[in-house]
Amino acid sequence: MATEETIIDWNDGWRRESSRYAATTTANEGISGDGDLATRMRVNQRDILGEKKTCGAMVEPFAFFEDKIFVRDDALSEPLRKELYDRAVEAGLPMGCYVTTPQVLLHKKVRASGDNCHSPLGACQPQKADVGTKDEPLSRLAAEIIAQVFLCGESPLLDRNDLVDIHGFMLWSLCGGEQSAVSYHIDYAEAIRHTTGIITPPLLGAVLHASELCSEGTNRSMDGGSLAINTRGLDHYREWGYKATFMSSDKKTGERVKDFDETSAIRKEAISGGWRIVEYKSKRAIVFRGDYPHAVIPVKSISPQGRKRVIVGINMFGHNVGHEASRFPDHSARSNRAIKLMQAFCGPVRTAQDPEAASGLQKAISLAKEKLSSRQQSV
Repeated sequence: MATEETIIDWNDGWRRESSRYAATTTANEGISGDGDLATRMRVNQRDILGEKKTCGAMVEPFAFFEDKIFVRDDALSEPLRKELYDRAVEAGLPMGCYVTTPQVLLHKKVRASGDNCHSPLGACQPQKADVGTKDEPLSRLAAEIIAQVFLCGESPLLDRNDLVDIHGFMLWSLCGGEQSAVSYHIDYAEAIRHTTGIITPPLLGAVLHASELCSEGTNRSMDGGSLAINTRGLDHYREWGYKATFMSSDKKTGERVKDFDETSAIRKEAISGGWRIVEYKSKRAIVFRGDYPHAVIPVKSISPQGRKRVIVGINMFGHNVGHEASRFPDHSARSNRAIKLMQAFCGPVRTAQDPEAASGLQKAISLAKEKLSSRQQSV
């Protein structure tokens, strides 16, 4: 099978600092180990593999930001914020997509070249796999979102060294109203968990606020909806479990504790440290380590009525799992279909070593081929 490659122009003055990337050169054009990159750079998306360290059923992420959470206000332009809000509300359902690092950089170069300078969003193109699906509106904006939040401005959040280790960016949008909340969890590539039983936290996670709420000069407000992040990472997740199952269930009987309240438990623990609660604010970006558990405090009220709390979540994956994660982005139509197939043919995945639970999609494909072959023979 031919190796998937993306060839991009790379002449923004960045310097090569990693042997993971192979730069192609024209005749008589030399390139030193620490010199400027050649005009054209070939990025092999399938064979660039990172090292992964397993920890039980989890893969420990590489820590870009040691024990830090970054909050940046005005991370989005107003036209992009409004477009994200309108498309999320219009869709009504979660949208999901994936954009690779080379695709983001290519978009950034086109954007900086002067083309579409009066309408930056006009330069955006959706991923081919998302055209005609519910995910197309978000996919069309994905590269611009990453460029604005992480690569633009006087102090970009990500630099050349960071991007070398990032295969790409998984994005999804969520739209909620009053009483909406998100239970305690960590992020990971859902499709990979279903096929291997391994939880793979991203390198970094981020949450963007796309509603015109809690911003200066407006009367649009929200009570609740804050993002609570625990800086103890996987150690805390082992104590609480998915959706705080270990805390909300009796350890002996396994029955749910009736009086357990997740929000109250978070606020109680936050008194002694370990938690950071970040208020919702229009155009705000919150960036944190990918293995940090987090939750959204329930929304009590939104003013004026009818407004929605819209966020865009982002996960940055390394080359160890990025290619597989890009095939089935969380919340995307193709991911939903694949997971339903896997669950239908082999049930929920329990462990990576469980042969009955792993590779459900492959089983589905094999059965479909057998059925097709038998039909052809009968004809």
